[in-house]
Amino acid sequence: MIGKDTRILIADDSQVVRKNTLLYLKNLGFSELREAWDGESALLKIFDAFEEGKPFGLIFCDMTMPRMSGKDVLTRLRRDDRFQQLPFVFITALGKEDDIKKAMDYGANKCLIKPYTENQIATLLEEI
Repeated sequence: MIGKDTRILIADDSQVVRKNTLLYLKNLGFSELREAWDGESALLKIFDAFEEGKPFGLIFCDMTMPRMSGKDVLTRLRRDDRFQQLPFVFITALGKEDDIKKAMDYGANKCLIKPYTENQIATLLEEI
């Protein structure tokens, strides 16, 4: 269950998307928020947080980013026993039905299509 004390990572190469998502989550009462600008730094932050004993409880991750795609991030996480159950939400501008199916096939829990609203995030959090 996603509680207000859940640590959340937002990974997206768009600063605007990261800032808007952070703002929406803050408005919903979350304060343990971190961000990453690409897949490689996101993966490092996830591993480091786990090693520090402060693991993330939810990941929002863009599907297409520099250095490492969101698909690659999720694939690496799902291969690691420590992160197989970590809730993972793809955020993407690719809104076709086939794109969403692919995201779910990779092992994502949910998919948000950009641009999204605070209400859409609130609904998603209730569903996870």
